Amino acid sequence: MTQTPSATPAPPAPEPFKRRFAPPDPLPPPTLREKLRAVRRGALILAVTAILVPVYLLARLWPGRQPDRWMAGIWGRILVWILGVKLEIRGAPMKEPGALVANHVSWIDILALAAAAPAHFVSKSEVAHWPVVGFIARIADAEFIDRRPAQAREHEARLVKRIREGDLLCFFPEGTSSDGLVVLPFKTTLFAIFQATGAKAQPVSLKYTPPAHLPRRFYGYYDDLSFGDSAGAVLARSKGGRLTVTFHSPVDPTEIPDRKRMAAFCEAQVRSAAL
Repeated sequence: MTQTPSATPAPPAPEPFKRRFAPPDPLPPPTLREKLRAVRRGALILAVTAILVPVYLLARLWPGRQPDRWMAGIWGRILVWILGVKLEIRGAPMKEPGALVANHVSWIDILALAAAAPAHFVSKSEVAHWPVVGFIARIADAEFIDRRPAQAREHEARLVKRIREGDLLCFFPEGTSSDGLVVLPFKTTLFAIFQATGAKAQPVSLKYTPPAHLPRRFYGYYDDLSFGDSAGAVLARSKGGRLTVTFHSPVDPTEIPDRKRMAAFCEAQVRSAAL
């Protein structure tokens, strides 16, 4: 009796995309003026980057590495201005080693925080491949992590080492970006670095205010919105927007020794000025 070979089991179907936010607000097709604005801004960003990269790399050779942080700040400030966003900074970043912890709304966050603070970014691995922003992050010594639980201890060790070497880091504890109308719950894993080093965490709030003719969520980069679509919309339509960066008082881990409680406290501080 001939046996019928068993069929190869079909691979499991991919999980459906889980939308966290409502779909992006519909916008009319860009006008000719907006298309030309996008082209002009894109060319200007490339030109500024081409001019500043050699200067930045030379600044990194300077002892103490302070001039390169200063150059990164100029770079970020110019690019935010080109994107049609006015940067308003309240408070000041701490001067000691540690980490800034901020809410995450847009890819513009990286440029704005570079302009506002001499910090090195801790970013998800895919940021390294974003045009311009990823390039800036790579040459600015960003620490890229993939957030797999199995890699948590390795990432923690790398960040602890950088803080002990004197770096001011910056990371986004939400683990993803939002539409700007909410602050997502902070993930607590990376807060272990503060107990390990004794360094302080400084909460930072980012609040975007688009111009009146654009939706409130315009600058948000969230869910399945592609980087190209988001960047294209900002290049074409952003004019008269505002980003307020608020630096709160640093939090001492000796006063809140539990990482989960420390994360919750920082989350509340960030939310108080981000919405």
